[in-house]
Amino acid sequence: MKESTSLIIISMVANVGLGIIEIVLGLVTANKALIADGVNGFTDLISSAIMLVTQRIGVRGPDQQMHFGYNRVETIGSLLVSFVMVIIALAIIQDAIHAPNQMTAPANQALIVIVALIVIAIKEALFRYISRVGKRQNNKILIANAWMNRVDSVSTGIVLVSVLVESAFPQVAITMTVATILVAGFILHAAISVGIDAIKELIDYSPSHEVINLIEEIVQRFPEVTYVSEKRVRTLGGALAVELCVETNPASTIEHGAELANHIEREIKNTIGNVIEVKVRVTPTGNYAKLEKHMDN
Repeated sequence: MKESTSLIIISMVANVGLGIIEIVLGLVTANKALIADGVNGFTDLISSAIMLVTQRIGVRGPDQQMHFGYNRVETIGSLLVSFVMVIIALAIIQDAIHAPNQMTAPANQALIVIVALIVIAIKEALFRYISRVGKRQNNKILIANAWMNRVDSVSTGIVLVSVLVESAFPQVAITMTVATILVAGFILHAAISVGIDAIKELIDYSPSHEVINLIEEIVQRFPEVTYVSEKRVRTLGGALAVELCVETNPASTIEHGAELANHIEREIKNTIGNVIEVKVRVTPTGNYAKLEKHMDN
């Protein structure tokens, strides 16, 4: 928790510092794409702030008011971040379309190239380090923060290319406008991706087939299990909550059934790192078939 919070704060500080430099330089050189890229850095600041708040709330366990815990507070935070990013991206696109095209003065182009290269190097370094820690901790928030830095480095790369193209072909007057719209497009794409993931989680959309198949494969490692009649998996703040109904020998005792459920729970949690809850119901072999037959009648 402390390490992830520290990394998010470091990312926030870097985004603010680099964003201010880009916006000021963009205003001085009249480079709209650089200004848009700087604004993109501030959207990351807002996103990271929401991540910090929701992470602190989301780690709380179940209580009398929230029986399933606070994990989905993080999901609501992600949805808010996506809304903010969409609004900013659309505002940047509108400004790029309606504002007059301006060429960057040759004297300023070298300075913009140097700043862009520095920003790309820092953002890429942040991406690699935060992503590595996020994967080690299986921390969805850190991984998302890492990818925001990767998106930033790509958008700054667009600014860099636009300045180089403008320098080589000064007669192409719309280079800056196109670059600005591309940067805004990256922001918009990232916002839509975050929003769709959050909505899927809020409506209990099933995770990937790979996850479902892996859970079933784990359960089938136990020879006592004769059939898996029910599998339900949902996402809570990036973590998984699993519900299973397995069938076993009708002659087994209640104690044996409880032990089997505990073993299955431990095996799933040990194999799939981001599982926070496993509920296993044990029924006698043939129970599912009987229920199906009864419903048909």
